[in-house]
Amino acid sequence: EEFLKLNREYTNFNYDNELMDYDDIMLLSVKLLKSNKSALNILQKQIKYVLVDEFQDVNSIQYDLIRMLTSKRKNIFVVGDDDQSIYKFRGAKEENFKRFERDFYPVKKVVLDINYRCPKKVVAISSKLISCNQKRYFKQLTAGKETEGNVYAKSFFSKQEEINFIV
Repeated sequence: EEFLKLNREYTNFNYDNELMDYDDIMLLSVKLLKSNKSALNILQKQIKYVLVDEFQDVNSIQYDLIRMLTSKRKNIFVVGDDDQSIYKFRGAKEENFKRFERDFYPVKKVVLDINYRCPKKVVAISSKLISCNQKRYFKQLTAGKETEGNVYAKSFFSKQEEINFIV
């Protein structure tokens, strides 16, 4: 009940002060372009190329906006790694990679399979852990660093115990 009240007050405040947050901008842009084809056509003519970085973090509304803006020219370049998607709570979907391949067929895919940041052991163990995800694209990662490195796993019984360990 408190959240609903707070959300209503926030929405009313924005409306009264002619403000929009990021979600409003995305939703209203998609709504406008779906209802006003001439506005969509103008933007499609003006936008020649689109680059989307961190594509794994794109939600359905963002994907729809990207698709609408690029559907005529299809001059789009996306960069992302389905293994690095951490914004599912904000609506990000790893399925967007497969959807992209269908919507923008044919696509050219370049897999960057060398990890230059992490030592061999870190890459090997993280690859083994990530491989359990059935929805991911298969990638055979290799380490660009020759050092072995170390991986530590630690369990905690409480948040306070974890905080004390980190401190």
